[in-house]
Amino acid sequence: DDNTTGLPAYNSFSLSRIPDGTDTDQNNVDFQLRCVSPGEANSASSDFCVCTPAEAVISTNCIDDFSFNIVVDLSSLGGSSVVVISSDLYAYNQVALNTGQYILGPYLNNDVATITLGHDSNPLCDVVVAGITDDCTPAPPCTENEMTLTIATDDYPDEITWEIVPAGGGTPVCSGGPYFVDFNTEIEACCLPNGCYELVFFDSFNDGIDAPGGYILTDPDGDRVLISDGSYGGSGTAARPFCVPIGEVAITAANCDREDFLITE
Repeated sequence: DDNTTGLPAYNSFSLSRIPDGTDTDQNNVDFQLRCVSPGEANSASSDFCVCTPAEAVISTNCIDDFSFNIVVDLSSLGGSSVVVISSDLYAYNQVALNTGQYILGPYLNNDVATITLGHDSNPLCDVVVAGITDDCTPAPPCTENEMTLTIATDDYPDEITWEIVPAGGGTPVCSGGPYFVDFNTEIEACCLPNGCYELVFFDSFNDGIDAPGGYILTDPDGDRVLISDGSYGGSGTAARPFCVPIGEVAITAANCDREDFLITE
C-alpha cells in the first residue's frame, strides 16, 4: 500500500516499475530489484537485464619445451547463441556454437595472453580473463634435494601464490602461481640446496584456500614434510622452518598425522 507512516527518511524508497518506468510512489519495498539502467525505463526484455555471461575453465597445455596452447573448456554459452573466443596475442579466435573444449595457440614460452569470451550482442556480458601464461622449459636435473609441492586449488585458483625462502628471509629459491583451473591438483617441483627454509603461501583475497583445498610438501622419498588445509588468510607459513636433507629420525607410525603435538614433545 501507499502508507509510509513511521518509516525513517532513509527507508522511504521511490522505485520505478518495470516496464513503463513510471514512478508508482509505492514506497514500501515489497519486491526484489534485479537491474537498473540509470535514467532508463527498463523493460523485461532489455539485454541489460537478461544478459548472462558465458562460463569456462581456462588452462594451458605444453606442446613441447618451447610453446604451449591455451585450452578453453566452455561449460555454458550463457545468454548468447554464439560465443567468440579470442586472444589479444596473434589474433587467435574460435567461434563456439556449443559447449566443449576449444584450443588457441601456439604461444611461445612466457607469452602473456588475455582471453575474451565475447557475447553475441551485449559487450556488458563479455568475460575477460587476463594474465594467462606458461613456461614449458624443462627444469634442469636436480642434484640436491628435489622437493614436491602438491596444491589442491579451490574455486579461486587465480588468488593463490607461494614461495620457498631461506629461513629468516631472503630471495625466494622457488615460487609459483597464480593458477587457472578450479578444484585442480597442481604439482610443482623445487630443487633446494642443503639448508633451512620456509614455505609461504599467499592469497590475494585474504581468505586462504577454501576446503577441501590445501597443500602438501614432500621430500625426494615422497615423505611428507609439511601439510596444510589452506586456512592461512592472506599469507601463512609453518611455525618453524624445515631443513634439508631430511634426517633419519622419523615420527613413529602411531604419531603420524597428529595435530596436537606440544612444543615440549
